[in-house]
Amino acid sequence: MANVNKVYRSNWLQCADLNGSSRILRICEVWEEMVGNDSEPKKKRPRIVVRFEEFVDYPMIFNTTNARNAAKIFQSDDTDKWIGKQLIVYVDNNISYGGKTVDGLRVKAVPTRATQPAELSDEAPF
Repeated sequence: MANVNKVYRSNWLQCADLNGSSRILRICEVWEEMVGNDSEPKKKRPRIVVRFEEFVDYPMIFNTTNARNAAKIFQSDDTDKWIGKQLIVYVDNNISYGGKTVDGLRVKAVPTRATQPAELSDEAPF
């Protein structure tokens, strides 16, 4: 049986690559690229493109929301400083695009130990 996502494989990271789960991914390369339809070159726009160690063959195009979230998470809009850092990449099922609600990839911070809930214990803390 044919799989639509394999037959029409994109060159970019896509929702199907995450198999419905969130993933912690490490950035290994970031660059700017003109992205859009080759048949309409005037509509191409510069985008931040991020390659992750875990998906080397399929970089992710960062839209404005993801680029700004990453800059906020890493406290730097200099993408060279993002190399080696981790993000959680997840599927958001409520993205507005072209007047429709679609699935798309989003990024968020990896929780630090300080923000993770403490493990529960039956023992008294004293």
